[in-house]
Amino acid sequence: MKVFMSTLVSFFMILTASISWGDQSYPDPSHSRYDGGPLPSSSNPAWTYECSSGVSGSITWSDGKIYFSDGGGYLHCLNGQDGSLLWKTHFDTLLYGAPQISSGTLYVGSGAGMIYAIDANTGHTKWSRYLSVNPSEKGSSAVASSLAVWKNRLVASTLEGYVFCIDTNAGELLWKFKTPREILCSPIIAESFVFVGDHSGGFHALDIKTGKRTWGGSSGGPIDTSPSYSDGVVYYGGWDGVVHAVRLKSVVPLWHTQGNGALTTDIAIRAGKAFWGTAAGNLYGVSLENGNILWSVDLGITPTASPIATDKNLFVPGAEGKMMSLNSETGAIVWTFQGKGDILSSPVMAGGTLYFGTMDGLVYAIR
Repeated sequence: MKVFMSTLVSFFMILTASISWGDQSYPDPSHSRYDGGPLPSSSNPAWTYECSSGVSGSITWSDGKIYFSDGGGYLHCLNGQDGSLLWKTHFDTLLYGAPQISSGTLYVGSGAGMIYAIDANTGHTKWSRYLSVNPSEKGSSAVASSLAVWKNRLVASTLEGYVFCIDTNAGELLWKFKTPREILCSPIIAESFVFVGDHSGGFHALDIKTGKRTWGGSSGGPIDTSPSYSDGVVYYGGWDGVVHAVRLKSVVPLWHTQGNGALTTDIAIRAGKAFWGTAAGNLYGVSLENGNILWSVDLGITPTASPIATDKNLFVPGAEGKMMSLNSETGAIVWTFQGKGDILSSPVMAGGTLYFGTMDGLVYAIR
């Protein structure tokens, strides 16, 4: 089962690795996916919402609303308090990743290589554009991950190995950068850099204004999970199970830590610790100071989407419909919620509510 799930995760998980918080300029590069508010008081759902197909896109929360896509090409907007549908828009292609929101506009990429700018209040498309290097090959540059936004710049990566930077006002191309292989991980923006890995194991730090590669790194295997950033340090890892920490000032490697199995989650940063899961079914809690493993736990299943990190607890999605709450200090399992379908999209925690979707088409709100 773990072999099957690790193959599945290496595709789906990377498509759905980022989350947005309100109107900030980029998705939280620490990947904590938590607004700092109260935690759920139980593992009981407050409400559920049913889609016609599996929830494959990560959930974004903003101003009391949640946004996500499903396997039928629909983008949904729900009231986060009671789960009521506010609007739903259909697209003739699958949407991937978490919709990013800035100044009332949602940005999302598609398997057809199209980028959409969507009114967050109505679901109406403001503009769209293809990300093809050759105009005669429209639709060839599939966007298989979340986007990133900084001021008026939108960054997207594609399965052709390109990183594109687009003006958010009208979709004008500002610059592009080519990597050796396809890109499955979601880019992040921090300190005026775009950080992204590729399937050849290359890691790239690009100037957000020009697209110039200012420095880079590498891994012993493909880098298909999104990098993370916190307090002047960027973190990345790949299929070889090694996580690297690099201080941006003077580009100084700080530490690298070997885990068991390829990374299947983003690296969540919170309260001086880094957390990540692997295809072997392990979850790690690591010191940001020196990379020492503080604890590791065998979950018995593959972590299939990125965890939520809070000061006291972790919330970890897994195969077979399991959502687990763990003590972030010890890794001890606090409770397990059993859903019906695999959880392949990253959850979000806001307003004391845990939101996540499953591949049987259900969205859960636990508070």
